This record gives sequence, C-alpha cells and structure tokens, in this order.
Amino acid sequence: MQGGYLSLEIAGGHLATAGDGPMANGQEAAAAWAFSGIFLLLMLILSLGIFGLQIYSCIWAGSDAERRGKSGFLIGLLVFFTWPLGLLIWLLARPEGQMPPIPPAPVLPPSVPPMPPVPPPPVPGADRGR
Repeated sequence: MQGGYLSLEIAGGHLATAGDGPMANGQEAAAAWAFSGIFLLLMLILSLGIFGLQIYSCIWAGSDAERRGKSGFLIGLLVFFTWPLGLLIWLLARPEGQMPPIPPAPVLPPSVPPMPPVPPPPVPGADRGR
C-alpha cells in the first residue's frame, strides 16, 4: 500500500484497484479482512472433508484387505501415507476372487428383563368419599 491506495496485483497486472483516493473509513480493508476470513473458513472445511475422506478410504481398504486374506493394517497404512495414489494402487492390485460374505451382527438378548409397569401414585383425598 503506497500513498493511501490499495491495489491488488496478480501475475504482474492489476486485478483490481480499491479506491481512487484514500480509503474511506477503512471499508476496503474491512472487506478484505472479511473475504480472507471467509476464504480461510472454507479452506478449513474443505481440508477437514478431504482428511475425513482419507480416513474413510483407509478404513475401507483395511477391511477390504482383511476380507481378501491380506494384512488390513499394512494396507491401511499404505493407503493413509500415500493417499490418493495408495488407494488407486490397492484398487488395481488387490487380489481377485470370491470373498467370504460378511456375517450379520449377532442379535444379543437384552441383559435386563423389562420392568413391569409402575402403578400411578395415589391421589390424595380420593378415598374420603367412601
């Protein structure tokens, strides 16, 4: 910023010039700060989403390797540290063939039997009319 003018340069050319004179009450600076805050928030959300996708694909590749008779932990590490290339390598190099079906989750009986219904509390003065 020189002489009270704010200008943005990209690749040697002027992209935008904010104001033809001195900044009026810092409105341009406030807009720039707001834009950078929104941009950083969006980048944080995008980064967390990509990291979540990386973790999910690591867990999926590990469980897929276990079902195919390979070490799920090692495949999970491969996918995690070389993502997304490691996931592509696993998808292309994983063994073919019939996988055993995933057994259904066992249905466990309840550990505590259900309680009998509780009678309502007596109403005071309900017995006086008898």
